[in-house]
Amino acid sequence: MKSSSYVSSVSKYLDAVGEFSVGNNLTLFRGQPNKKRSLLPAIARDMEHIHSISIEKDMLDVLRKYGASKLSTEYSDYWYLLSEAQHFGLKTRLLDWSSNPLVALWFACQTPGTRPHVYLLKADTLLDVDFNSDPFEQSHTRVFHPKLCHPKRDAQNGWFTVHPCSNNADYVEQRFIALEEELSDNDLLLEIPILPEMKEKLLVELDQCGINERMIYPDLDGLCRHINKLFESPFDNKSAIEFFRTNLNAPSGGKREHRHKPLMKGVNQGYESNESLDGFLQYKQSYTKDFDFD
Repeated sequence: MKSSSYVSSVSKYLDAVGEFSVGNNLTLFRGQPNKKRSLLPAIARDMEHIHSISIEKDMLDVLRKYGASKLSTEYSDYWYLLSEAQHFGLKTRLLDWSSNPLVALWFACQTPGTRPHVYLLKADTLLDVDFNSDPFEQSHTRVFHPKLCHPKRDAQNGWFTVHPCSNNADYVEQRFIALEEELSDNDLLLEIPILPEMKEKLLVELDQCGINERMIYPDLDGLCRHINKLFESPFDNKSAIEFFRTNLNAPSGGKREHRHKPLMKGVNQGYESNESLDGFLQYKQSYTKDFDFD
């Protein structure tokens, strides 16, 4: 796996992304808080060295049975079940990626960790997924886009990699192989290390680009996380909070031409009177443990 130099700004990060992605149609991105965590799917992290197909299928069959009222009747194959299971937090052989490099950078910086990294995957040659095949019989890691979309998945430009067990005929020794190990002989994977002390600065820059909790989680949960950030430090955010309060009674259908104006310029700067709070900034970052790709 190739590695770039440390990045300390969004512009330098995008420069590295552009250089790596030249000539590639699809590049995927994954942000992780620590380098020591291998690129393994959740099902493999605690049982990497055992053959888990029977366990995985049992888990999915339980999901199919008890989640029947919430699953689409249009699809019933394991590809669909894996996608839905991964989306809602079940441990699977799928790994989350994004086609948006800024989303991956946000996850790397927002999640607690001392060695944040973003991984870039050249995915052009990994797209040949046959959805009529068995996802548990893939010989190599493959990339695919889920059949059904959800607001959060759409907002995060979500993609999946599906990971195989090794082809060792010995039942005991079959295991999942970390993606960086599987792709060690080619240049399809790049890691971009991030200076830990620059995470707050990067989050502010990302917020100025519209990448924040409200965008990542496009529902009331994301909005509430964002409001929490706004009101964490009332003294620092006094002008923003006052502007917010004065606009609470504004008609919902009123004119708000500035709705999509750029976000704030810095952590300690409040909104000026002509700026909207629709894109609340992440003031005074406090990292939350549940922000991460699965």
